[in-house]
Amino acid sequence: MNAYKGNEPFVFLSYSHFDKQIAESVIVGLKRKMCRVFYDEGLTPGESWNDELAEMVIKCNCVVVLLTTNSASSKYVRSE
Repeated sequence: MNAYKGNEPFVFLSYSHFDKQIAESVIVGLKRKMCRVFYDEGLTPGESWNDELAEMVIKCNCVVVLLTTNSASSKYVRSE
């Protein structure tokens, strides 16, 4: 699965890595509905991930948070 990177409307998915299997199911479901989905697999190695994440949150049309006990306690999910 490839994370979306482009200029068309897209969904930003925020989740805890502890919930990666669930997140992958959500990504597949969104893509079946023809949604473009950006998630952390789309981050560029060597770049400032905080800056890149902030830019993608600003550019996206919708933010979906996979809300679980893991994500609720994740400082990364909260910052996104």
